[in-house]
Amino acid sequence: MRFSILSIVLFFSSATLFGCSNTDSENVKTKGIYASFDVSASNGAATAIAKFQVGGPTGSFLDLSSGDSITVNGLVLTRQELLGIIEYRKSVPYSEGGIYTFVFSREDEEPYTSTVTLTEAVTISSPTAGANATKGQSLSVQWNAGADASDSISVSLSKQGDDETGYSSSSLVSTASSHTIPASDTLTVNGGNIPATVSVFRERDGQMAEGLDGSIQSSQYDSVDITLVD
Repeated sequence: MRFSILSIVLFFSSATLFGCSNTDSENVKTKGIYASFDVSASNGAATAIAKFQVGGPTGSFLDLSSGDSITVNGLVLTRQELLGIIEYRKSVPYSEGGIYTFVFSREDEEPYTSTVTLTEAVTISSPTAGANATKGQSLSVQWNAGADASDSISVSLSKQGDDETGYSSSSLVSTASSHTIPASDTLTVNGGNIPATVSVFRERDGQMAEGLDGSIQSSQYDSVDITLVD
């Protein structure tokens, strides 16, 4: 499932505090590799992301080496590293309902081919960008419903420059088109106007290659900036 903005922030914060280690992929057999593939899209733009780790999603990150490579729909993903986290990314043509094929290639092995279909776009209809929301009152979020029963939805609220924890919903059914953020989660520690962002993610699982452990998904999301007021 796609991470909320809050969980991404927490993940990178943990990486800063505890550090991340990495190793060359040539030192790890395929059965010991955990691959994470994602196609993330918003506003008609899509990015393919791949990560490789030792043993599981909490293991050391792998630096592809010795002929190992990753492509999506024939495009080579580019290595990026931040705070010890290694991932491979590429802007890819946007195609709602289109199939994205990740191919992990290793010398002397057959390619590992994983596929995912890009889920439907998400458009938040309420709240609108620039709207005010009152602290301590529940906040209704509405968006366009999806048609695929295999999809899932999540909603998040992040608060900028405030010590209060943000909000992230549990997984909602694919046909959901509204969710209410509880009143307690719109409260802030600091007084005055607090900038905040409401996000909705629609997510879909794909099919991992046989013989390769990991996960593959696509997600579309929409975000609106609002202000939490007293």
